[in-house]
Amino acid sequence: MKETNDWLRFVKEEFDTILLLEESELYRTVCIHAQQLAEKTLKAALFEKGEKIPRIHDLPALVTQLGLRLPVSDEEVQFLSSVYSESRYPSEVGLLPYGKPTEEDAQRAVATARKIHEFWVPFVKHAVIT
Repeated sequence: MKETNDWLRFVKEEFDTILLLEESELYRTVCIHAQQLAEKTLKAALFEKGEKIPRIHDLPALVTQLGLRLPVSDEEVQFLSSVYSESRYPSEVGLLPYGKPTEEDAQRAVATARKIHEFWVPFVKHAVIT
């Protein structure tokens, strides 16, 4: 008997957090939660496939481990992955190569995370996420 996919609870929390923050001007925070939505969705998918869940935040590596083509470009995945590694703590250059995240960056991050989320949720049989 397969275990319950506890990753889905975390996916739902990230999804709900984005809904709450999306209309705010907290662009860095929105970007971080978008990355986390994508990461946790990919880890939920790995769990469903019976794969070992790596303790990493590298979205391209998680996509590679899944071995399937997602409805997002490699560049979009890389952008979203860079959000996490460069935004958790203050730095001299800010979140992105050109500084602090903009509203457009936050919208792009959320759009990419949602594409990944919407692609995987139908495949996860315990999903209760809308």
